[in-house]
Amino acid sequence: MKKGQQNYFMIVVIIAVLSLVVGIILFVNLGGQLRENQDVNDAFCKSKIDALSKDLEPELTSAWGDALQNVFKSFRASCTTQTEVVDPQNWDACDSSFKALSKTEPTAAATNCAMQQVSDKVQRCWEMSGEGRRTAFSWACFNVVISEASETPEVSSYTEFKNQIIKSFNCPLFDGTCKDYARDSIDPATILAAYNNLIDITELSTKSKIDFCRITELSQDDLSTEQEMYETELINKRIEEIYSELINSNVNSVLEKYVVDKMVEHGDSEIDCTLNTLTTEVKSNLEQIEEYNSDLEPFENSVLRKYNSAHNSELSELPFQLMKDTRLETETITFTELELKNFMKNIPIQEQSISYCDSISYKGKDCEDRVEYYPNGFKLKQNKLFSIEYCGDRLPFGSSLVATSVCEQGDDQRRILISDSPTGGGSRLINENLEYNCPILETAAGLELPFIETGISNPFGAAETICKKGVVRTLTS
Repeated sequence: MKKGQQNYFMIVVIIAVLSLVVGIILFVNLGGQLRENQDVNDAFCKSKIDALSKDLEPELTSAWGDALQNVFKSFRASCTTQTEVVDPQNWDACDSSFKALSKTEPTAAATNCAMQQVSDKVQRCWEMSGEGRRTAFSWACFNVVISEASETPEVSSYTEFKNQIIKSFNCPLFDGTCKDYARDSIDPATILAAYNNLIDITELSTKSKIDFCRITELSQDDLSTEQEMYETELINKRIEEIYSELINSNVNSVLEKYVVDKMVEHGDSEIDCTLNTLTTEVKSNLEQIEEYNSDLEPFENSVLRKYNSAHNSELSELPFQLMKDTRLETETITFTELELKNFMKNIPIQEQSISYCDSISYKGKDCEDRVEYYPNGFKLKQNKLFSIEYCGDRLPFGSSLVATSVCEQGDDQRRILISDSPTGGGSRLINENLEYNCPILETAAGLELPFIETGISNPFGAAETICKKGVVRTLTS
């Protein structure tokens, strides 16, 4: 390994540690502020927005800006962002069926309970802000974090992994045949989990290298307004969005927009960020990920076949709990925009006969058009702060920078925005989870492949070395 590469990976490790420390501090602070923020009265805020909305209607005049500033100050004095911690196992706050589900599928139950509590806050934010019927500000109703779920399975050893796979087959008590299928699935499930782990590591290294080589300042001082806005947008683009571009576009043309295309000094060494070198590295990593995804398919299909045989079913994909188990996710509570919207369509509000989707409908549009994740493609996860914001009307200033910048989408722009921007970007790095994942990687490295007639060789030796020697010593050796 080159000296520049050594230092780059050291940076990745340091960032991982710092990210964890910041996350812990943030979570502790959130807990300390919870009671204070919960004292905010929704009804009072709703009443204030209703009253102030009438002051937002006058035609634009020279004095209107000053008047609006006063209205804004009055609004902020009454409606402040509430900070709340969602307990994914607070069964009293959720549909009774989720508690029953927790006995057999704890992750699925906890995820559903978390989605319901997030849906509650979406509905509350919509109601406080006038239900789309008021000329209201763009503002953040809630800052939210989903706490740890004490009962969700965490695999810390290979023995526990095997037991969890068998448990997730959810076999009847005296069904020996089902349990035999579950035990037969352990080896292919282990390989599937290991491949998923390699994909995560490869994706992380790709994102980290691109992020290190990013353009961080405007190219020149005499830019036109349009050019300056364009370059500023590129500089501020999230690494997850850049990575999504790479998947579906020409790698070189995407990187050309975002990287410095030069050697970057770091201490007494240099890191090669030239476009040609970086393009080659990224292409190789993307091809490797594609190969991993192809290689894991027979093992995933093997587990699925055994599950279907065990239950005499015809599922086309692994059930939720098994999917989580074989992805080795430490942040087991996670859900996408589509999953939340489907939940809101199908689950009624407690003690009411309408769904969450129905509760936020306005002018013939429901949660399909009234709820949006920003930026597109991110997932809500445990221990990661996110905000629930109301997209109000166009203003020259705003109570939420994110909402103000992304809400302006035409006449009927009023909707709920769920954003991960308060975190300042960046999810937890894979290095934090190596201790958790190593038992599976080490076991997979020792297994004889193939289990199925695939001709696939065992790719997990390098990961086993990292597990045995430690991240820092391996990367710097």
